[in-house]
Amino acid sequence: MTEIWKSVVGYEGAYEVSDLANLTYGTVSENRLDAVRHGTHNHTRRTHCYHGHLLDGVKSSGTRFCKSCRARYQREYRERQRQRV
Repeated sequence: MTEIWKSVVGYEGAYEVSDLANLTYGTVSENRLDAVRHGTHNHTRRTHCYHGHLLDGVKSSGTRFCKSCRARYQREYRERQRQRV
């Protein structure tokens, strides 16, 4: 049987208010999804990649990415594949 860990998580993004009404039980996954939903998750505030390019692409899953870096990685991958042949 899989054991699900429950913990007290923030409710409705009101992390600055230490009122019991703002807390609820939930899993770690539910807590992370709540943080994304309310914009308090670290990566939801990012606007640029590590190289300074704008995050201008969006995958079907909703994940944002940098088109410039992705194109470079794909070129490098194709070049490595050509060299293997």
